[in-house]
Amino acid sequence: MIPKWKSVTDNEKGIPKMNRWKHIREDRNGFTLVEVLAVLVIIAILAAVAIPTMSGFISDARKKSYTSQARNVYVAAQAAALEQEGTNNGIAVASIVEYTRGDGSKYIARVEALLGNDVESGSSFKITLDGNKVEEIEYTPEDGKKITITGGKGVTYED
Repeated sequence: MIPKWKSVTDNEKGIPKMNRWKHIREDRNGFTLVEVLAVLVIIAILAAVAIPTMSGFISDARKKSYTSQARNVYVAAQAAALEQEGTNNGIAVASIVEYTRGDGSKYIARVEALLGNDVESGSSFKITLDGNKVEEIEYTPEDGKKITITGGKGVTYED
């Protein structure tokens, strides 16, 4: 039996005084401010690392897409040049000729027909022919930098 002069509990639930704080900590339903801030800091660190990496992937993919479109122009230009040779009874024209997109020539119209929807409508290109051989393609996408494909020498990019 406990003497009347010494109270063991301090509230109506009957919780002893020394366990009062433990009970308060166990009875919570949410997160503390420190826990929420710790999670936000971790998310911010992950985002700071991931965003520059992802933007690099996006720019590389865009560059590869533009290069693919330039190669499509090169292939279509070569095919149109060979067709043009066929219309000249197999006689190749010996001069160097430049064609640009939208110049109204039959050659560019045939290149565009061969391309179909393989290149962006806002892009521009210049084709340099030496007889029936494509010497160079300069392809400029709508929102990109100039890509040059030279026959036998590969692809170069404008800086």
